[in-house]
Amino acid sequence: MTDMKQIEPIAFMAHIPHTDFDYLEDTIKEYPIGSYAISAETSETGNEHFHFFIQMLDKDYHSFSKRVFKEKYNLRGRALKDKARQYGKIKKITDLDKMLSYTLKDGNFRTNMPKETIEKAFNKSRQKQE
Repeated sequence: MTDMKQIEPIAFMAHIPHTDFDYLEDTIKEYPIGSYAISAETSETGNEHFHFFIQMLDKDYHSFSKRVFKEKYNLRGRALKDKARQYGKIKKITDLDKMLSYTLKDGNFRTNMPKETIEKAFNKSRQKQE
């Protein structure tokens, strides 16, 4: 069994309708994960998408992305001419606190992290926007 406390969180995003929030959360919980935060956002152009900040193994991310992003939603992982990328993973997170704040910034999120951790990160994200 993997000790999740030793696994650094990963961050990724996907252009999926907000109506599928339950599906995404339920599906990610089928994998061996530690702490997680999933947020639903709408871009300035009106595109609904999700940000994920999850403690999980890279192999499980690839399995999840194949199952959900590629097979269920048929999303593009690469930008094409005149077409933006529809899902992707951040290669290296340099500041975990900032990444969590960024994930939570719009306030529409679900998580299993301690309330104090979330409040601190969310308050930091709100200060920057003001």
